[in-house]
Amino acid sequence: MFLDPKVPWKRIIAEFIAISFAVYLGLLADNYREYRLDKVQEREYLGLLAKDLDTDLETLQYTQQGIETQARAAELIRRAVAREDISVVDIEKAFSQLF
Repeated sequence: MFLDPKVPWKRIIAEFIAISFAVYLGLLADNYREYRLDKVQEREYLGLLAKDLDTDLETLQYTQQGIETQARAAELIRRAVAREDISVVDIEKAFSQLF
């Protein structure tokens, strides 16, 4: 019939379980390796992001200073046009800062 006494079924089932368990452990180890690699890449990405943000903050500070300088120059020009007590040198300086 189906179960031949000459076939070592216990051994076949034990080997099947052992092979299945070994494959499972291999997949588990591979998943753990990928998890660790993802963590390393995530830390590197966050470090680069922080560096970019620091650079952006520095750039924004320079931009803010430039805008403030242009605003002062524009105000000086506005006052010079409205009044005549500001020297031509100051007006030229304001124009050079504005542009």
